[in-house]
Amino acid sequence: MASPNTPSPAAPRIAIIGGGISGLAAAHRLSEVLPEASIELFEASSRLGGILHTVERGGFLIEQSADNFLIKPPEALELCREVGLQSDMLTTDESRRRAFVVRSGKLVPIPDGFYLMSPRKLWPLLMSPALSLRGKLRLLLEPFIRRRKRSSVESPPDERTDESVAAFTRRRLGREVFEQLVQPLVAGIYTADPEQLSMAATMPQFVEYERTSGSLLRATLSFFSQAKTPDDESSTQHSANAATGARYGLFVTPKDGMSSLVRNVAGRLPRVTIKLNTPITEIRSEADRWRLNFADAQANREPTRYDAVILAVPAHAAAKILQSCDRQLAAELAAIEYSGCAVVSLGFRRTQI
Repeated sequence: MASPNTPSPAAPRIAIIGGGISGLAAAHRLSEVLPEASIELFEASSRLGGILHTVERGGFLIEQSADNFLIKPPEALELCREVGLQSDMLTTDESRRRAFVVRSGKLVPIPDGFYLMSPRKLWPLLMSPALSLRGKLRLLLEPFIRRRKRSSVESPPDERTDESVAAFTRRRLGREVFEQLVQPLVAGIYTADPEQLSMAATMPQFVEYERTSGSLLRATLSFFSQAKTPDDESSTQHSANAATGARYGLFVTPKDGMSSLVRNVAGRLPRVTIKLNTPITEIRSEADRWRLNFADAQANREPTRYDAVILAVPAHAAAKILQSCDRQLAAELAAIEYSGCAVVSLGFRRTQI
């Protein structure tokens, strides 16, 4: 949030609200581009990292939320390199790159080559117990489903041309494919309700497949059959051809857990003042600067006025902080819906397997 009126002085004072990975990454970047700035980071809880938290228990390393990240786009991996974690990155085990769904009370592997909502291989899908015969026949009818009329892909989608992920999948692939395969995968990746997710915003490549080829099956089977060896365009297409559920070859994680990323970024902020247990209740605009109000009256000490403020907190928290400053923006932030997610970690003795 830039200063409302006049330019900042040569040595600006900047406040970052939120000590999760977003706030820490912002502090790290600011330290690089504005080394003369005075930066303070405020975190309401007693630790940094936000939802990222790794615990050790019984000899196991357990993640309480995200346990990896994508290398495409490359910004997260670049941050790891900048903070000295490049040699500590682990990829997924090639022999275990698969996902499972539950059908009739049993775990069933997602068919080889099935990625998000389209098969790269047809035979494994037809032989899979994940779908009934009726579901498979409906899937095979997909090339005969008329494409939906849309504007050019360059035109931004609106309420008339966009569809939810659920509506798009049911229309093209059938209800069973959506409920048995697509819904579990998409909900797990985006931690959101597919009935509310925008197809154009989350998976535009499949919208484009329909627009240009008229069929997801026709487009994907044709395109990925050209990836003969890992040397084509290359190993990316090859690994996608063998994917089951998601492109697991694009996921990496620090060997000591996601909390090591938090620690390493925080350790590279010697000029940033970090204040834990310091919740911010509101932001107010005063002349040419911003004033922060603290929940703890004793913490409300000078300096509390800043040339710029970065909000790196969830939307509902940002809405409360901005209520006195910008009611319209606060209302828009408060309207953003969040979905819950449970992570279950199971540990076994090697002798039991």
